[in-house]
Amino acid sequence: MRGIPDEMLAALSKAEVAMLWRVFETVCIEYDIPREGEQIQHLARFLMHEFRRPLDEEALLAAAETFYRHHGGEFAKWA
Repeated sequence: MRGIPDEMLAALSKAEVAMLWRVFETVCIEYDIPREGEQIQHLARFLMHEFRRPLDEEALLAAAETFYRHHGGEFAKWA
């Protein structure tokens, strides 16, 4: 997943990485976020930050979508 260091992903279980990937892809597709550039890196950092809280997949996706909508479609403003 772009924007997330390999060592961070290595510390997660396969199920956790799969969940993060599904949320990441869902948000990218839903909001037409390009897979390269600053915005995708900010999305990945946002998801990792939120993932540290005890959230299930549905709650993580809702957090990402809410944040994205409240910031005018820009994850870059979060960085």
